[in-house]
Formats: sequence, C-alpha cells, structure tokens
Amino acid sequence: MKKLILFLGIGLMSVSCNRDEPDNRTQVPDANEDSSVLPVKFIVQSYNTITRTFKYKNDNELEETVDDDANGNRVVYTYEGDFIVSKTSYDAERGNETEKTTYEYSNGKLVVAIDKSENYNSMYDYKYTSTIRREYSYNGSTIVVRENLKETHPNEYSGNNRQSNRVYTYTLENGKVVKIKREIGSPFFPGQTDPFNDQNGKMVINSDLTYDSNKSPYKNIKGFSALAIEFLRIDYDAEDRSSFYWQPNNPILIKGTNDNFGYGESTNTEYKFEYEYKNGFPIKTNDIGNNRVITYEYNK
Repeated sequence: MKKLILFLGIGLMSVSCNRDEPDNRTQVPDANEDSSVLPVKFIVQSYNTITRTFKYKNDNELEETVDDDANGNRVVYTYEGDFIVSKTSYDAERGNETEKTTYEYSNGKLVVAIDKSENYNSMYDYKYTSTIRREYSYNGSTIVVRENLKETHPNEYSGNNRQSNRVYTYTLENGKVVKIKREIGSPFFPGQTDPFNDQNGKMVINSDLTYDSNKSPYKNIKGFSALAIEFLRIDYDAEDRSSFYWQPNNPILIKGTNDNFGYGESTNTEYKFEYEYKNGFPIKTNDIGNNRVITYEYNK
C-alpha cells in the first residue's frame, strides 16, 4: 500500500477554480496548450528502483498502471463519461483482486469514496475485511473530508473488530491546496468509546504548501482533476510526501507540524523539492533530504 501511495502522489491534473468557490469538475483544456501530452513511465530511485508504466485507451483515459517490482502491482481504472468511477488493484502473481475503490459524484464533484479490501491474519489463519468510507463537503474555499476506517473479523474473532475516525480539512487558494489539517483518531474496539473528540485521542498534523508555476505530470489524464483531494488525502501519515504532487502545479516546499496525540510533543518538518522541466512538465524531481529521485517519460 505504501508503494501505491508513493506513485499516486507523483502528479495531478489541473484543478481550475477560484479562491472562493473550489470546483473539482473536469475542465476544458486551454486552446493554447497541448492536451495530448501524457505520462507513460515514472521511475523512482531510492533504496531501490521501481518503474510504473501507464496504458491508455480512447486517447487520454487511463486504462491501467503496472509496477515492475517483485509485487508487480496492477491497477485498473473504470470510467463513466468524464469521470473515474472505480480503481481496482490486482496481485500480479495470483491475478486476484486485492483492493477496490469506488467513487460517487454529485454535480461534477466527488462526494463519496469507498475502499474495500480483504486481508489475512497469519497468526490465526483467517481472512477479514477492511472498509474505508470518505464523505466530502464543500464550503467556499474549504473542503472537509470525514473518513471512517472499519475492520470486520469473523464471529469467533469479533473482539478484533476495530474502527477509527479521521477528518481532513483543506484550504484552497487560486485552485491549489495551500493548507491541510489532518485529525487522526486512535483506533477503538467493541465496547470502547471513540477517542476522536478527546484531546489525547488523536494526532493533529498541519501542513503549508508552496508550488512552482509549471504543470503537474497528470494534468491531461481524463478524470483525475475530479479526484484531486481524494489522492492528496492519501498522505495522512505524511510519510509519502510526494502525494502532494496531486495539485495543478508542483510543490517546492512543504512545512508541517505534528501534534502527537495531545502529549505536548510537537514535531516540525520541512521538505524541499527541485525540478528539471521540458515543455512546462517536470522530467526529473529531486526529493531533497529523502534521497529520492523521480524521472518522468511522456508520450511526446
């Protein structure tokens, strides 16, 4: 899952909206821009090297992505009209489905996203399901995402059932997310009270973002602009920082403060990124301080 998050964070299509009224709808390309430029390969070099290739249909509809590492993760996208309505991950070795996300829209905006996956408890040799539901609300330049994570185990192990709640608040300016507040609740089990509303029951992460003026790699992929906040949300633990690339432009500076469950132990973070460009798109990113270099290949 961490690997998937890493690649999901490498770029985003353009989100066109003003300061007071964010709009996640797919936009008509600028007549002066070449909207046919699409990424075909990303190469991430860190402690190892992972390559993700992109396959398209109907010009700019993303059909699937495939990784070349040992897991060989394959993700298939399904469209209805201009929108992506599902994203399904498959295990390369067995070919079985490992996770599926479905998306619901209203008036061109994402309102509900649901992740479902089947997991395995190796200690007691049984399978259980995980469901994550996110609900979106829009108010001027603010977008709030309420997320519930739920694990459901077989009856004989129902004591392992657990939930947790999270809230993500995004502030937009000129069509870009410039502030993020993440409130991450501790897990709770049957018979326990949700600790989310307790000061000591959640972690709070605040981030401020600064961007360049160039185009993100995913700008021209159909349907991705409507999922801008959805894929940015994936970075809830701030570990895979490159998911901040899911914006109209590319981040050059991310400053953050983490409050560890109200115990007065705050951590300040600062991440910087440098780029090489061609025709307004990044062809290389240096994730400074993380010893990670990302290179991009396009169809033209």
